[in-house]
Amino acid sequence: MLKIFNKGLLEEIKRIASFSVIGVLNSLITWAVDEVLNSLFSVGGNVSYSIGYFAGMVNSYIFNSIFTFNSKSDFKKSKGKMLKFLVINILSYLASLGAKNLGAIIFSTEDINWINSLYGIATAQVVNYLGYKLWVYRDKVKNKNF
Repeated sequence: MLKIFNKGLLEEIKRIASFSVIGVLNSLITWAVDEVLNSLFSVGGNVSYSIGYFAGMVNSYIFNSIFTFNSKSDFKKSKGKMLKFLVINILSYLASLGAKNLGAIIFSTEDINWINSLYGIATAQVVNYLGYKLWVYRDKVKNKNF
């Protein structure tokens, strides 16, 4: 029987699918917190986005650790992963905030907060996946080739 996928490729597809589902949930959390704070409480767009991003990041750490990268290490080991995760998310946050503001300027959507947030969320997904796979959970990724 002809194998269509090798085992490493199949594992990578499963990992990306899991990351994507969790990413949608994180994005919804980020977007919902951002919109509630911005629309209902008149919190500024970058502040409300930042708080929403942090809420999505906490969700991301929990669910990606368990489901995407199967990382169930003890607390001592997990402190190092949490620090790496935080570094990647700070970089991702900065990239996403830049994309949010740049997208608003390029596409003239400065007054439409929810659209601007989508630019940032999309950027964060790419940065996070690559950072998690290549650095944070590298020891849990069996096939290191894309």
